[in-house]
Amino acid sequence: MRVLLVIGSARMGGAEGQLTRLACELAQRGLDVRVLFTGGDGPLTARLDAAGVPWQVLRRYPAPSSTLATLAMPVRLARLLVTWQPDVVFAWLAAAVWLTLPMTAALTRAKRIAAFRGEVFDRDLRWFARPFRAAVSRAHAVTVNSPSLRAEAIRWGADPDRVTFVPNGVDRPAGTADVAPSPPTAVVVANFRWYKGHDVLVDALALVDEPVTVRLVGEGSEREATRARAVERGVADRLHFVDHPADVAAELRGAQFAIHPSRTEGLSNAILEELAAGLPVVATDVGGTSLLVADGVNGFLVPAGDEHQLAKRISELAASARLRATMSVAARTRSATYDWDACTDSYLRLFQDLVTPARSRS
Repeated sequence: MRVLLVIGSARMGGAEGQLTRLACELAQRGLDVRVLFTGGDGPLTARLDAAGVPWQVLRRYPAPSSTLATLAMPVRLARLLVTWQPDVVFAWLAAAVWLTLPMTAALTRAKRIAAFRGEVFDRDLRWFARPFRAAVSRAHAVTVNSPSLRAEAIRWGADPDRVTFVPNGVDRPAGTADVAPSPPTAVVVANFRWYKGHDVLVDALALVDEPVTVRLVGEGSEREATRARAVERGVADRLHFVDHPADVAAELRGAQFAIHPSRTEGLSNAILEELAAGLPVVATDVGGTSLLVADGVNGFLVPAGDEHQLAKRISELAASARLRATMSVAARTRSATYDWDACTDSYLRLFQDLVTPARSRS
């Protein structure tokens, strides 16, 4: 079976990490897998190279102009689709969906799958909202990584009978974080985008009296705005902006708990990795987060945008090494239910259900 996985870039991110790992897992199962990055490469291509998974980038640089680079994208996509003729084209995130699935329908008989990994904002799509909705409505299947995203997929035109929930996979590291040291260090693994809630975190830290240092891991357009807000709120000395690219595993090992202040989520890969490392997590109760964090057991859930509740829970974890130790054990236990074998099996069944009937009729 030939499977083409499509996403925006190979830069470090939750969805990007999941897709590249899935590509490697599928290749190990004997599938002919390729990965297409529509916007650029990045450090995650090393994972694909190590697994022998071919990949390519649609928007190549350098080019005589950015306009020419953009115009060349559909030509390269058409050439790949026509020459390779995949059985399945699986597009992750909105930009990859509206760009690749309509052309896939026109040039191949491949089964088309759209992946929702979080809320899709109308303001981000703008004039691409219509082609995105059309691509989703005509997809043979739509996957969501959280039950809460089912309604979001349907809002964008997905046939309810074609929506499938497949949770993320996570690796359990050999060791766990040492949550005992005090004063503690907390870690936030999230790119700097408005919906990730870094502004709420900064406001919450201004209300925390307990000594705590917070390390921010990620990149994005809101990074400098977050730094400026920290200075304004008088908490710049508590925040450390980790240079990119970060060693995320090392950051998790060195932390005593994690914070996830996002305004919206699917099923957060960052939270899964934090739990697997044995970190208690203070997170907002959005999307599928309550599937991962049991309030008062392996962390705390707080309302999105509520800096007072966020500050209260940060203070509780910062003040008590004993509480962190108890929650750490529960965190590891919870993460054990999300493994890559189960995740890969679910996707394989979906592909086979879509492709096998079509082949049997030919």
